[in-house]
Amino acid sequence: MQTYNYELDLNTKNSNSMIINMIKPGSLVLEFGPAFGRLTKYISESLSCTVDIVEMDSESGENASKYARTACIGKINGNIETLAWTKKLAGNKYDYIIFADVLEHLHNPGDVLRVCCGFLKKDGEILCSVPNIAHSSIIISLWNNDFTYQNVGLLDQTHVHFFTRKTFELLARENGLEPISIESISVGVGGNEIRWIYDSLPEIVNEELRLRDEGDAYQYIFRLKRQIDINNEAGQVLNVSSVAGYVCECFFKKDSDTEFTSLQRIQKKYNSRSAKIYFDLNNIQRLNGLCVKLLPCSALIRIINISWDSCDIPYTTNGNIISENIYAFLGSAEVFITVPEVNHQILYVEFEIITTFEKYINMFGHVVKMLNQKAEEEKNEIRQLQVVVNDIKQKMNDQIAEREIESQRFNDQISFYQEKNQKLNDQIGVFEEERAKLNDQISFYQEENQKLNDVVLAYEEKKTRSIWDILKKTYKE
Repeated sequence: MQTYNYELDLNTKNSNSMIINMIKPGSLVLEFGPAFGRLTKYISESLSCTVDIVEMDSESGENASKYARTACIGKINGNIETLAWTKKLAGNKYDYIIFADVLEHLHNPGDVLRVCCGFLKKDGEILCSVPNIAHSSIIISLWNNDFTYQNVGLLDQTHVHFFTRKTFELLARENGLEPISIESISVGVGGNEIRWIYDSLPEIVNEELRLRDEGDAYQYIFRLKRQIDINNEAGQVLNVSSVAGYVCECFFKKDSDTEFTSLQRIQKKYNSRSAKIYFDLNNIQRLNGLCVKLLPCSALIRIINISWDSCDIPYTTNGNIISENIYAFLGSAEVFITVPEVNHQILYVEFEIITTFEKYINMFGHVVKMLNQKAEEEKNEIRQLQVVVNDIKQKMNDQIAEREIESQRFNDQISFYQEKNQKLNDQIGVFEEERAKLNDQISFYQEENQKLNDVVLAYEEKKTRSIWDILKKTYKE
């Protein structure tokens, strides 16, 4: 009895909808494991394809055969691995051969792929989807000593082969095929049938697994071509999406809003330690505040750049700064930004997650808290010393001001006496000139007196000689 009876879903990204998009209308198709024929019906009726099917379950195969040209059904003709279908379909060459979630149910999928190469037209393709056993949900299960089979999904109890992307690529190449395109369907941890989640792991493992490449790839969809048909074509196209990692949220407030709420936010996913995220705020009017939540958990983060339209802007955080641009966040990592008056459109945030291991964060946080307390104590001491220094400076300035006033007084007095001394010197100069004139007059009068004395003396001598002459003359007589 076939258990895979479900409606064809063309509105979401799933293995059937992706395979349908790879098929050209009017093609000749061989479909293995069509179950009840939902895919068969669509490509037959909507894409006008001619479809042959191989289905082991008789009941579902009968239903699918309504839409098929040739049907190989039952445990004999419909058994893919016994290759009985090769006789009934001998001579056919197909544009597409489909294995939609089938190969993992086979014991020897490589042998079947090798045989299918002979049923492909030149440039024909094998389209197949396989589950990824390397999904992070499986790794978390194994970490918790669990590997419980399910009715459906990654650990479907009917799976006998398990694949990763690399091991399936190797299987294809070993059997004459080359992947020309690989796409993935991503389903995150906690979003599938496996109950284990990231919080079931130690923090340090949790951190590494969240950022693991392709860790949430639930299925891979391969397009395979025969190696002999590939002649220097373009290289393999790998389109592997991811929903793992973290979510960066930009909360915004408008007008008179007092709080940030989940009703006003923009979310961006990232799955790398180094994140470069743009938020387009062009259509959000009347902004009055922004909060960017880098991580919803404790973390040690280096903030590299936060800018509006390539212009750096100031910001604050709810973390403790460890060193330049490195912050320790406890609980969540949030950055608060003041909206500038100038209207900007693009907010750019770039940061690097150093670790989310809470033990380390708590240690850093404790150390930072102690350092901050010590720094605050030192700041208080510096403030007290600054008060004392300021008092001393004020007293010294007051004394200097008094000294300057006294000095000015002395300078004024000195200037006064210097002016007075200058006047005295000027008077002395006048007196000196007068004295010199007097001395000149005295010298003149002394010379005149000397002359008078000389005249008087000469007169006296003459007078004396005259008296002597009279006396001599008298005596002689």
